[in-house]
Amino acid sequence: MYKPSIFATLLLLSACGEAPISQTTGGEATVQPEAKPIALGETGKAAGVEITIDTIKTMGQIGPAGIGPKAEPTETFVVVKYRLKNTADKALGIAERPALSLADASGQSYAVDDMVGAMAMDSTDAASFSVDLNPGVATKAVSVWKIAKAGFDKATWKVTANTDPAMTFALQ
Repeated sequence: MYKPSIFATLLLLSACGEAPISQTTGGEATVQPEAKPIALGETGKAAGVEITIDTIKTMGQIGPAGIGPKAEPTETFVVVKYRLKNTADKALGIAERPALSLADASGQSYAVDDMVGAMAMDSTDAASFSVDLNPGVATKAVSVWKIAKAGFDKATWKVTANTDPAMTFALQ
């Protein structure tokens, strides 16, 4: 089972947006085309996990009005709700779960806000959330990013899971 480390996560994030390179038999490097992103609602499979992104929304505020965090007029929260299933033969701890990253068309990665993500879970998400996932068990999860409104484009931005191999999801 793949266990992400801080170094591996940083390495993965630094490689976002770069096309894979492979060697030909003649010794010349060639660029391989990027795999087509996984569509919204479709399940991506990697070593020990399956991920399905159910919804992607932009919101000006998370949680109840007047209580939850609020974005400035030029900002928005990108809220990604997804399902994670453990397909390995041992429990998957919360620290071992693949992290999601949000990237724009140029490959610039944005930092996830875990605190706001916890507030974005509704009662049905929270009811199914499990800290440790036993083999064959699934849970719902939420990731949230606060970004500038002006540059966000669902057609060109992507979500990537740091799995082995990495999974890339389209936002629409």
